[in-house]
Amino acid sequence: MKERFYLFKRNGIYYVEDGATGRQHSLKITDGPAARRILHAKNEAARSPMMNVAMAKVYLSAHDPKNARTHLAGRDE
Repeated sequence: MKERFYLFKRNGIYYVEDGATGRQHSLKITDGPAARRILHAKNEAARSPMMNVAMAKVYLSAHDPKNARTHLAGRDE
């Protein structure tokens, strides 16, 4: 499967290019492994958007379990 986002480096700064639109934007980092993690996350999100939502909930609940909310929490308040 062809990846949607591509990583490249210009003047020591990492950039990402969207293969579908051709849009390029800076990640504003110089750390290669961190740039590759961001690239991987962007490609995963493009492959399966619903999985991205589920992963976001996992990260939020791991960070602060009492802030873990469901889709009904806003309605119940």
